[in-house]
Amino acid sequence: NEIRYFINIAGVGISPDVVQRKEQAKNSMLGPSFNYVKHILKAFMVYVKKDLSCTSSDDGDNDNKDNKDNKEEEINPSSSSSWQWSGKLLQLTVANGRYFGDGICVAPDASVLDGQFHVTIFGNMGTW
Repeated sequence: NEIRYFINIAGVGISPDVVQRKEQAKNSMLGPSFNYVKHILKAFMVYVKKDLSCTSSDDGDNDNKDNKDNKEEEINPSSSSSWQWSGKLLQLTVANGRYFGDGICVAPDASVLDGQFHVTIFGNMGTW
């Protein structure tokens, strides 16, 4: 097992594919922002969504929140202490901050000051 830490946002799905493509490519003469967008578009064309199930639980008294194959949802731990999601996944992020990549906002309600993680799930969304 390998342990990895993050400060702002951790992602599962298409975002690690984009990062890997960008790291393996040569830098563009048009700058890093163009290079990042180029690799996002390339990843969208070939990325195959994977089946994923995830569950969060807490000892709190809040009701369980079940979501099946939602298109997009931000799960805010302050409103629900436990939840479950399964389906085809384009992107899942666990966020302490609002933005990642080159200024892409994936967790608009997240704040590094509130002490809470925000989970955003982009499920079986069409890429085009």
